Amino acid sequence: MRTIGLRSRSKPEYGEGIIVSFTFVKEGELYITQVPVELQLPNRQLTIKPITFRDRLLPGSKESWKFRITDADSTIVSAEVLTSMYDASLDKIIPFNWYFSRANDPATSSPVSQPGRIPA
Repeated sequence: MRTIGLRSRSKPEYGEGIIVSFTFVKEGELYITQVPVELQLPNRQLTIKPITFRDRLLPGSKESWKFRITDADSTIVSAEVLTSMYDASLDKIIPFNWYFSRANDPATSSPVSQPGRIPA
């Protein structure tokens, strides 16, 4: 048996793997085989840690928070962050629920607020 090494760059459109097709003729006979190749995808996990954080705010006060965002190798990365705030005291008027939907795009999710029902 002979081993052949092949080198190719992975592209995002390959997804989690590709299928390599081999077709050859030996002694007048056609041989066809397909071999699935699983691609090792990079770990894109991010860790977000607060550097400054306050759990109690005063009405009208200006606040700023800092976060350290690192990749799987603990290397600091540049990233954009979308946040949302909510005041739990408003639940006494109308309960609030977070709703996350991945229905439109399985690669991402977006927070959408859904107001609760007003108690009768």
